[in-house]
Amino acid sequence: MFFYFIIIILIIMLLLAFAKIKIEIENVNISTERILKRHINKNYKLTISVYILAKIPILKIKITKDKLENLKVKNKIQQLDVKLLENKELFNIDILKTILKNLKIKIQYLNLRLEIGTEDAALTSYIVALISAIIGILLKKQLSNHTNKFIVNPVYINKNLLKMELNCIFMLNMIHIIYIIYILKKKRRDDKNGRTSRTSDRRAYGYSYE
Repeated sequence: MFFYFIIIILIIMLLLAFAKIKIEIENVNISTERILKRHINKNYKLTISVYILAKIPILKIKITKDKLENLKVKNKIQQLDVKLLENKELFNIDILKTILKNLKIKIQYLNLRLEIGTEDAALTSYIVALISAIIGILLKKQLSNHTNKFIVNPVYINKNLLKMELNCIFMLNMIHIIYIIYILKKKRRDDKNGRTSRTSDRRAYGYSYE
């Protein structure tokens, strides 16, 4: 009996590991120019669906403004500050390349318009170029699809600004998400071990005498 139980658990784990996740984002409109008002519009909708064997739905979650506010997420969203964009460490190129290369997102539909500005013109140009490159990588094999379009514009007005209009549908494979988590954890562990090793070497040299 226990053997059959293990087999069933393994089958379920395999089905989930090879499951597909479909994410639909509708009518998202974000603007940090809105003073004393919400940064995100009221009628946005996010739908997350999970499929096994490519076509069989096993889970569907719909997220709307009302549901998020009931979960007390509203205040957390309003506390987001565009100044986070000024931290270039958040945009580690190597990590982003690793994620984008292995995540293998299949974009079925994309309509995106972005306007970005910071108090630093050079930083604004850097962020706009980076985001355009990331989207280009994601759409590299799908740019011929006329349903996919995006515009990323810099705004040079000497203040922090973010405007976004987004509608999209994309698919992810659970196995790719699991693999990325493994890669990032391994990289973090290797980096930590490397720092420990370099620190040990410096200490050995620092306390030596000739």
